[in-house]
Amino acid sequence: MTVINETPILVKIFLNKYEVKRYFLSLENISVTKKEINDTFLTVLNIACPNSSYSSAKNICIEVLPTENGGCILTYYLKDESKLFGKSIKIKNKSIIYTFGFLSFEEIVSLSKTLNFFEEFDCENSLHLLGKGYYLLIHIPEFDNKTPIIINEFSNFSARGKIIKEIVLEYGKCLFNDNAINKINHIFI
Repeated sequence: MTVINETPILVKIFLNKYEVKRYFLSLENISVTKKEINDTFLTVLNIACPNSSYSSAKNICIEVLPTENGGCILTYYLKDESKLFGKSIKIKNKSIIYTFGFLSFEEIVSLSKTLNFFEEFDCENSLHLLGKGYYLLIHIPEFDNKTPIIINEFSNFSARGKIIKEIVLEYGKCLFNDNAINKINHIFI
């Protein structure tokens, strides 16, 4: 069992074919309609992340992807981020500040294509150059758990909060001050 905490709201658990057989008997046996299988999902999560807030969270989405070797990838993410710390908390701001780091500008162009595939991207965002890396500062509404997960798939670094944002703003060079994703999409695509 391999566990990767990708973001504070997303964890991936990689099971090999023997672990799938141990917990679920077979891949074909995995069904969300079976209560005992749903309990097994939570058991695997508690084994993989025993002291995490996931174990006490009620609104968890689970995605199961089979792998070529007979194993699977279980992806867990919290629907309600206010339950992240095991208790209900109030988030004062209507948005959460994320900082995503990229090694190349091409990764940002690919992200821009993906985010603008269906409609204009409307989260407040800016792009900065710091050292040899690009940093996307973005304000994402607190109820939006999918956007950080999508962006994280393209980025090499992600963080939440104001401290890293302030470092990037102070020491980085601003490339696009506002609406960076849409501007990149219109210029490069």
